[in-house]
Amino acid sequence: MGAAVFTVVAIAVGGVAFLFQRSAPDTRAETRESSKSLPRKLLNFAYVVLFLALASDAARVNLWRRVAERSMSDLSDEPEGGKWKQVLLVVAHPDDEAMFFAPTLLSLAKLQVSVHVLCLSTGNFDGLGQLRTQEMLAACPALRVPAAHVKVIDDPRIQDGMEEFWSTTAILDHVEDALNSTHYDAVISFDWDGVSGHANHRAIHRALREMHRKAQAGASPPAASVQVWQLASVSLLRKYIGILDVVPTTIATWRSASRELCFVTPELGRVWKAMSRHKSQWVWYRWLFVAFARYPYVNTLTVLD
Repeated sequence: MGAAVFTVVAIAVGGVAFLFQRSAPDTRAETRESSKSLPRKLLNFAYVVLFLALASDAARVNLWRRVAERSMSDLSDEPEGGKWKQVLLVVAHPDDEAMFFAPTLLSLAKLQVSVHVLCLSTGNFDGLGQLRTQEMLAACPALRVPAAHVKVIDDPRIQDGMEEFWSTTAILDHVEDALNSTHYDAVISFDWDGVSGHANHRAIHRALREMHRKAQAGASPPAASVQVWQLASVSLLRKYIGILDVVPTTIATWRSASRELCFVTPELGRVWKAMSRHKSQWVWYRWLFVAFARYPYVNTLTVLD
């Protein structure tokens, strides 16, 4: 699906450039030269975009699958506890799982890891909480997470909104309840910047860091044997170069001395399908995000120490 979008854009830009070039005035050499410079640049740009589209399609079959297999191999070799069997993903709003964590969810499904998703709000900022809850239950199966493994919380203490204060206590009430009810090998969520800088994302990170601190001190038994992994935020440039960030990210991860995981998905069609099931949120800027941001293509996870 991602390659198809790039291809359509390339053809459209190329067609406009061609027509513009054919209709350019030809009365004087100077006018002709200046009028042709822009169409030529557009046409060259179209060729580049088309090449990237074809390259991304080939990558789905070759490079991306190998990278995913390498990441899963690293995961299976984790010294603490061996292969993961059950993982808890903690997000703030319905659609976070599709916009930010799709490569992780799809890769873990290939590894036959059972993933549960805990969403800490219904996303009721616009009064659409019930609808968005149903959309999330419909979207997660596209990412190979059964709807029965998805729990959406509606707690007055933690409601959707940049201005809403999410207390660590309220967050950990629900996270620790999940850890008490099911044995998880790892918890995955946002890092300190929350990818987008959203206050609710960052609040989850602060709460999980506090839970981790308490676990190390022996004060949080449910979290004592659970690893906490965080989705790495990146610079604005890397965030929006999409597929182009796959290769440098995987190379950097493999060379890193720190404990990192890199998940790349070849199943872009599933990412688009999942996001499209969040119909109330499927607006133009999220289309652009899924098409051009790195997170639908690649996730880098770092362990919380």
